[in-house]
This record gives sequence, structure tokens and C-alpha cells, in this order.
Amino acid sequence: MLMERNILTRDILQANHPTRVVFVSDESASVLINEEDHIRLQVVEPGLQPQRTLERLNALEDKLEEHLEFAFSERWGYLTACPTNVGTGLRASVMLHLPALVLTRQIIRVVEAVKSVGLALRGFHGEGSFLYQSDFFQVSNQKTLGRSEEAIVENISTILPQVIEYERMLRDQLMGQARRKIEDRVWRAWGILNSSRLISTGEALEMLSLVRLGAAMGLLDGLSVKKVNPLFVLTQPAHIQKRLKGKASEEERDATRADLLRNWFAKN
Repeated sequence: MLMERNILTRDILQANHPTRVVFVSDESASVLINEEDHIRLQVVEPGLQPQRTLERLNALEDKLEEHLEFAFSERWGYLTACPTNVGTGLRASVMLHLPALVLTRQIIRVVEAVKSVGLALRGFHGEGSFLYQSDFFQVSNQKTLGRSEEAIVENISTILPQVIEYERMLRDQLMGQARRKIEDRVWRAWGILNSSRLISTGEALEMLSLVRLGAAMGLLDGLSVKKVNPLFVLTQPAHIQKRLKGKASEEERDATRADLLRNWFAKN
């Protein structure tokens, strides 16, 4: 469950040595112990707030540094297990929903464009995750060596608004040039989520992406993006398994997921 909520990583779950995770109740800050490195700090903020996020992260680091001595080289900076993290050790990531870029097949151009300015585009769960799952992408810096924290954050702050604006422009184009087709896809997705009795994780995420797009574009009266967002996590396998409180077949999981979706939209 914690991996689905982007608190834990696959590495720490598969580790064959003692590990720990500590996180605050609102899940906006966490500390992973004995993952790839001895300590990994994570701070999350809503919206595009890289500077505020960095300030919170530095405050957490300062508190830990009062009690711990980090491996640091005057020449190389912080010494980490992975060479790509040596230096500041800072990985700044932003989660974006980019369905219009996917629908128009412009996402490949964006992948190459952000790569050329030192950024990487990954899937919903970051490194190693499926790139097109639910049309959510993590954009983060690729290198930490030779770049200050401020430079990393500035790069993210400069490039990401351009990606967001490109997505908005393509949404407007789709509405102008293919409105009926977009409305049809959105309303079909809405119908599936509100009517299905069995639905897999993959299909649920695909339909939720279209419904979220529809909510953002004002195609679904009374439905806000904020109401859709939690479902991208709640419909994932471990969260469904928790609802079942024990072992269950694939059909039982798919039925429980379908029930959750119908009830959620009926109440919201």
C-alpha cells in the first residue's frame, strides 16, 4: 500500500536486510532507512511548489544533521550508493497529468525535450514504473553532481510550466478540432466507471484518466478533479486487497474495485 502511495520504493520492499520507514500522518514527509542509501528523505507538496518543498526538505535534513554525520566530500559533495545521486543528492520531481500529450502522440517529443535539458520523464511510481499508466508522469532532474540545489529547482521551475502550457494548448486544440470524439471518450469512460461490475486495475486507471480530463475541461457537470484524484490510489491492488481483508481471487478484486467506483461517484 505504501508503495502505491509513493511513500515506499520497490527496492526497500525487496531488500533482504533490516529497513524502516517513518512518515508523518498526512504523508507529506517521510524518511526511508536502509533503502539504496542509509537515509532517504522525501517531502511532498501539492501543486508546483519546488522552492517551498526544498525549504521543508532542508529543514528536515538540518534536524537530522544535528544527530547524524552524513558522508560528505569537499570535492564530490554527498556520497551516495548510486553515482548519479552524488553531489547535492537532491532529486526534485513533479507529478503531471498529461492525457492530451498522450492522445495526440506528442508525449515522445516532450520526453526528448526534457531529456535535452537534464530532466527525465518517468511513470506514476517513478523509476522502473510503466510510463503510460493513467497518463500520469513524474518529471525529475537526472543529475545532481556539479549542480546546486537552487539550480536544480530553478531548472524544474522554468521547464515544467512550459510542459503544462503545451498540455493545455493541446487540450484546447482537441476541443476545437475533435470535440465530439473527446466527449464520446470521456462519457464512455464515465459510463464504464459507473456501470461496470468487474474492472481491472489497468482499465480503471485508463478510464479515470479520461474522466479526470473531462472534469478538468468542464465536460462533466458538477465533477471536480479533486474528487477524482484519490481514486488513482484507492483502486490499486494493495488498497483493494485491504478492503477484502484476506486472500481473494482476481475476480473478487475486480468486483470490489467496480463496487468502490460506483459507490464513490454515487456519493460524490
